[in-house]
Amino acid sequence: NVATVNDPGSNARWTAKFLGGLVRVDLVILAVAPDYRYAVVATPDGKLAWIFARQSTLSEADFAAARSVLERNGVAVDQLQKVPQN
Repeated sequence: NVATVNDPGSNARWTAKFLGGLVRVDLVILAVAPDYRYAVVATPDGKLAWIFARQSTLSEADFAAARSVLERNGVAVDQLQKVPQN
């Protein structure tokens, strides 16, 4: 897996390659918490999105803030799912 920054000025646009480059995904970093406890990432078309957290749990307030970032950027959040992290 390889990720490349496409916009060095903002570091907000990336391309990630998986399976030896067979799968390529463009990503936009929509938000990062000031203390880096979470980041909000989506594809440019908003069809896929992720909320990454440093800890295995994310507070409800942080989850709501991240979800709001997605909504403000046109990402449909109705199918957003929390995935347990062990």
